[in-house]
Amino acid sequence: VSLVYFDVLVDPRNGDVYVVGDDPTIHHAVSHDGGATFSDYTRVDEAYAVYYSDYSIGQLGRIVVAGGGMDLETSVWNVDADAWSRGPGGQPVESERASAAIDAADHIHVISVAMGAVTLSSSTDSGATYSSVPVASGSEADIAPSTFVVGAPVIYNDEGVIRYAFVPNPPALAPR
Repeated sequence: VSLVYFDVLVDPRNGDVYVVGDDPTIHHAVSHDGGATFSDYTRVDEAYAVYYSDYSIGQLGRIVVAGGGMDLETSVWNVDADAWSRGPGGQPVESERASAAIDAADHIHVISVAMGAVTLSSSTDSGATYSSVPVASGSEADIAPSTFVVGAPVIYNDEGVIRYAFVPNPPALAPR
């Protein structure tokens, strides 16, 4: 398998190691022994393909995949049930300009850049729907895996100056 974009993720619950990547069809392998050995790569249904992908794993065994060539694409993999779901598209994104994270409340956050605007899209329903808010102007952005905080820590490039923003979950997204 020749993967263009990939990541290595460790499930915080059990230490399983996942190698997930795309070509743009998503492939994955898993290690149940701390990375000493891996399963063969499994090819995921092309319906869940994501271009220029970024990956993050949450505390409840879900991996979010975000990316896109022109429109933001997201897929979510529940590793326990080996079940995939596809999120809605439509948010503009430039190639290689999307990044994903899952916070401590198990909410999915995706940061994307298009036409100089940095936008945060968040989901409380496992990626079925997203609400989006503008964060800043910038040419590049990344979101930090936030398994110990509730909200979205974001860094972005504002005309050559690296800036940081923390976007807390609005009351509708706050944990109950």
